[in-house]
Amino acid sequence: MNKTNNSNKISKDLGFRLKQLRELHKLTLNDAITKMELSGLNISKTSLNRYENGESISVQNLLQLAHFYNVPISYFFEVTPVTPAEELQLLLNGTSEEFQRFILSNMKHLIKTSKEFISGN
Repeated sequence: MNKTNNSNKISKDLGFRLKQLRELHKLTLNDAITKMELSGLNISKTSLNRYENGESISVQNLLQLAHFYNVPISYFFEVTPVTPAEELQLLLNGTSEEFQRFILSNMKHLIKTSKEFISGN
């Protein structure tokens, strides 16, 4: 793969991860921009949309977005996809401890019920 193709793939992968983070936080593009503005991050809706669609992004903006989404910068360059545990962690980010306990309790029940169903017991 030549440098241009490799660079395009990195930009596309990075854009996918940016969009995935936004969606995991249950934010529309407009919601994300509003929250970014409130946190002092100055990225336009047009720019964020372009970044999510695989256009190149400056290191400065990528660092700001990593901070905004509370992920390490390396997250954007990982070869492996987000694990289910990481996705769950992102979904629960910012929720109350009570809500997290509620979800955990229901997950335990769901896993137990699913295992019983699969085994036929």
